[in-house]
Amino acid sequence: GRDPGYASRDGSISEFAPADRGEPIAFDGMTDAGHAVSSSDYAGEVLVVNFWYAACAPCRVEAPDLAALSDKYQDAGASFLGVNIYD
Repeated sequence: GRDPGYASRDGSISEFAPADRGEPIAFDGMTDAGHAVSSSDYAGEVLVVNFWYAACAPCRVEAPDLAALSDKYQDAGASFLGVNIYD
């Protein structure tokens, strides 16, 4: 139909200078493997957090790009954390 149930974006990227950023967001939870995870685990590191849903078409489209970026930057110390918000 004409309403896919999600907001489509234009693919643009926004960058914020350190002076324009707020305080880091604190979070904790469990991984799909049952391990505890917390924002403090990544303190002082680069962490990309992506919120997604398995039935979300744009989420599925961006998944290969995020996986490729994770592979590319893992040796540089960047971590990627995906949060599946529904299932």
